[in-house]
Amino acid sequence: MKRSAFLCMLFIVFIYSCDYYGSQKKSRNKQGEEWIINEDGDSVLNRYKKDGSLLSFTTYKNRLKNGLAVKYYKNGKVQFKIMYKDSYKDGEVIWYYDNGNIYRISNYVRGKIEGVQKKYYESGNLMAEIPYQNGEVQVGLKEYTKDGKLKKIYPTIKYELIDKLAFENKYILKLYLSNKSKAVKYYKYYKFPEQNTSWKEKIKSKDGVGNLIYNIYKGDYIMKKEVIRAEYKTSLGNIYVIERTINVAADNKRL
Repeated sequence: MKRSAFLCMLFIVFIYSCDYYGSQKKSRNKQGEEWIINEDGDSVLNRYKKDGSLLSFTTYKNRLKNGLAVKYYKNGKVQFKIMYKDSYKDGEVIWYYDNGNIYRISNYVRGKIEGVQKKYYESGNLMAEIPYQNGEVQVGLKEYTKDGKLKKIYPTIKYELIDKLAFENKYILKLYLSNKSKAVKYYKYYKFPEQNTSWKEKIKSKDGVGNLIYNIYKGDYIMKKEVIRAEYKTSLGNIYVIERTINVAADNKRL
């Protein structure tokens, strides 16, 4: 503890005893981190590689990330650029391949993706356009082949209604995709357009099959419309959203 306290005090003394460059002061620690601080307390945190080259920098204001943050590959090319506001990603965020071409462009609002995210092949050709709202992927994914052709074949939601009321008081909505894929998650989906929000409840699934179970006891019945949302992972690693409204009606009239 005494050694840690001494090192901490030594670091603080080092910061405040460093040379001034105009209105800035600098200090670099053993971890390769360097703070550049101006007289208003605004700062930039630089991180360096072992060879002394710049690994990344992040801008701060009022002790929060504000402005641009950049990280570099070993070859010196940019790995990503992120815009921050009050430590939230806010604005354009760009990731790059190590050859310098753009991999992904996203627009953030207070830490959540908003609008169309674009992904690119390493060659620079467009790979996908993925719509987001309030941080959640939406219906409308567009994917392209390496030669620029729009992909059109995607699975649909299939279902079966299974009646087990006679012996188990259960009515089951069985869900699966038309291509029998296991790379899928199912949800009950609720939209609230007036608040511009949505909510989803995960449905238990195994090996690509989801089962939504209704317990209906003697004399009870159910009649409702379920909005089912399937999130399917494509061969390109993107999420393809499928929504389907299913009418569920059952009446346990047994004596």
